[in-house]
Amino acid sequence: MEQTWELKPKIEALLVATNRPVAIQALALCLEVSEEEVDAALQEFESDLLGADRGIQVRRRPHGVRIETKPQYADLIGRLLPERKAKPMTSQALETLAIIALKQPVPLADINAIDRLTNCRQQSGKSSYRLSDQLGVWQRFEINRAI
Repeated sequence: MEQTWELKPKIEALLVATNRPVAIQALALCLEVSEEEVDAALQEFESDLLGADRGIQVRRRPHGVRIETKPQYADLIGRLLPERKAKPMTSQALETLAIIALKQPVPLADINAIDRLTNCRQQSGKSSYRLSDQLGVWQRFEINRAI
């Protein structure tokens, strides 16, 4: 049984070395300790990072935990790494989101159909479409360009 203070730097090294969330079970297996010990060390590590004035944080995601930069430093990181700068949404993406927001809940098949139609609209210049009857949700919708 390792002490929490011994696990924290090991967990930090493992999380920094990966660019994706790591499951607590995987950390426990790698460190040869229990999941409870890893969770306790993670909680202490999270509070250490919150208590200190640091630019990183531990985030718990559905598939594990990871170290991320704090959101308030996104612009600063974008200046150093322009390829990672947040890009504005395309008009096609905004149109799809607007339709999804208005027609909740929307099955994935319908979202894909809307996306295909939106892409076709770019080529044809049309502003309204007739969806195939197999979708069964909408017979016709119009895309408002005021978005």
